[in-house]
Amino acid sequence: MTQSLRISQLILAGAGVLAAVGCKPKSEGEVVSKSASGTQVAESPAAADRHDNVLVRVINATPGTVDVWADSEKAFSSVSAKHTTDYREFHDNNSITFRLRRVGQPSSTDPIATNHEIVNDGSYHTIVVVPGDSGKSMDLRIVADEQKPVEAGKARVRVIHAARDAGEIDVVAPGQKDPVFGGVNFEHEAGYKDVDPVTGSLQVRRQDGKGAAATIPNSKLVAGKTYTIVVTNAGHSAGALQGITVTDEIGTSSAGANRPAMTDTTKH
Repeated sequence: MTQSLRISQLILAGAGVLAAVGCKPKSEGEVVSKSASGTQVAESPAAADRHDNVLVRVINATPGTVDVWADSEKAFSSVSAKHTTDYREFHDNNSITFRLRRVGQPSSTDPIATNHEIVNDGSYHTIVVVPGDSGKSMDLRIVADEQKPVEAGKARVRVIHAARDAGEIDVVAPGQKDPVFGGVNFEHEAGYKDVDPVTGSLQVRRQDGKGAAATIPNSKLVAGKTYTIVVTNAGHSAGALQGITVTDEIGTSSAGANRPAMTDTTKH
């Protein structure tokens, strides 16, 4: 065997290993999501990929009620304050423009905020309606959801800061010196982190020391689950904070849970 042929075989073998590592099969387990708004079962990442579906939900972290449009269709209607919607399936559309309007406003009304997203089949996304900045009353923040199994013995958590005028915030676990997330800025996401389970509820506090620390509901971190925590303003109390918690889990169905509706926004 010539040296050049041997080198070529080694290159091809290495490429095959990298492809195998980079193309790990998507989970066949359904996605079970729980929040104060209810429980929903969505199709698995593998099924969503096969069906050319993208799944999107909305968390409204503002005091008002809103509609969220996808292209020319009203996809999420009358989303009330602090509410988390079910996932909706968007079929065969990888380029979607989301528009935020006040509840009941027609498509001819200029949107309060607009966000255009390029999305992949089999992916999951959360639209967070946040208080606006720089003169805007509200804005849209769109984040990708990691719907895949969590490392054994770990919980996965992320934090989204949607509390206007709160400055930087820390999220802390009971009995721990260092914060789980520190110095999170307004309208920013502190990305996913795999952590040891936490037996007590997490707390959020302002770095400027104003206002009391707030306990985040349903934030006991259980191994095998994924948590999205959205920190918001608590009513009209000056400086007060509160949290919206959404828990996702792969592969564990739930009786009586909702199933996602489909929005066919296919572009021809």
